[in-house]
Amino acid sequence: MDQPARLSAVVCVVLGVLTGLAHPAFATSDRTLVTLIANGQIAEARALYAVQGPEDIDWLFFDGRVAKAEGDLNRAIQIFRDVLQQEPSYIAARRELAHSLLLARDYGASAHHFRMLLRNDPSTEQRRGYVSFLDEIDRLRPFSLSGRFAIVSSTNINRGSSQDRFQPGVPNAPSFDITSRAEPGTGVELGLAGRHLWRRENGFRWTLDWDLSTRQFEDSRHNSFSALARLQYARLSAQARWSVGPFVHRLWTEDEEDERLDLGVSFSADRRLTPRDTLFFSVSGEQRDNLIGDANDGPLYALQIGLARALQDGTLSIGTRLIAHRPERTHLQYDGQSAFAHLSRSWRGGLQGGLGLEVGRRSYAALFPLAGVARGDEYVQITLSAQHEAVRFGRFMPTLHCTFGRTSSNVAFYDHDIEECTLGITTRF
Repeated sequence: MDQPARLSAVVCVVLGVLTGLAHPAFATSDRTLVTLIANGQIAEARALYAVQGPEDIDWLFFDGRVAKAEGDLNRAIQIFRDVLQQEPSYIAARRELAHSLLLARDYGASAHHFRMLLRNDPSTEQRRGYVSFLDEIDRLRPFSLSGRFAIVSSTNINRGSSQDRFQPGVPNAPSFDITSRAEPGTGVELGLAGRHLWRRENGFRWTLDWDLSTRQFEDSRHNSFSALARLQYARLSAQARWSVGPFVHRLWTEDEEDERLDLGVSFSADRRLTPRDTLFFSVSGEQRDNLIGDANDGPLYALQIGLARALQDGTLSIGTRLIAHRPERTHLQYDGQSAFAHLSRSWRGGLQGGLGLEVGRRSYAALFPLAGVARGDEYVQITLSAQHEAVRFGRFMPTLHCTFGRTSSNVAFYDHDIEECTLGITTRF
């Protein structure tokens, strides 16, 4: 038996505690079964398994375990993915897939599945195991680099107005055409992101994340380039996680009107309340400085709080957001409130998707010039995302993200609609 097979066999025994429930519908003397498979006693393991009355999908899962113990990781990974494609809630298959990917040194994909398990598995004991594996991945991969490419299609690249004319609300002021109208377009998005991690004792760590991205359209006036860096001090455990640290964001635009520099600090945390319910919270403060003009210069504060519930095949999150922006010009100062809900789930056959809804409003502090009233916005936004296991290029699946939004404002400049979709793929180096 070669080294990968020996490693897989040894860890299969250790993983016995993490695979105590092979299937939601029935239990088995799993530690004995895992030991038999690890020792190469496949016939004995098959006979023991048959006593439990397994279904076809359980035999497929059994074959994946055998392939993993024999060191055939590529076959094991494909089998566990096939199991999850047929039944997304087969939690033991996701555990084995996550660990098989770790043995195959696909650390990014392994961490993705361990994070899903950490979020959705109600067992505290199991979650402690996932944290240990995530720590091991961090030790093996303290630095990561990824690139992304996407095609962007939008009905309103510039978030321009859907109205033709502005009718002033003050006496003797004539109406005039709105020049900042909505402009459709198709372009590309390119990005490069990295993470460097320094592990400390007792689960504490420093993390430096950075991201460079650009959007390029046929009409170069809408081109932009963004750079973001974030330093965080964080801790992850089976019951909670939190992070705190500063960030800096720089935005360049082709027309230079929207260029700005943001400096801030943020704190986020989530805490498991019940086996399936998690409370999440985040707060941030930043100083926004526009590089052309100072009308929008000033602090912005944001708070978010909500509850996430793990479902059989996904997660439902609900919550609220509060925003306070205090630029120099009083008519641009506002308080915003919104409520949101997001459902993510997987279906049999391999389809994975998410649906989000946010409804909110912004109330401004002073009269808008020429309008005769203080600006007030109400908005609704729907987001959709989808990917499919059958549509895969090597290790990666293309993902489709779409946003549909409507903003109603009593100031015609800001009354607009948007329909925007991005089809992209991420590659790890």
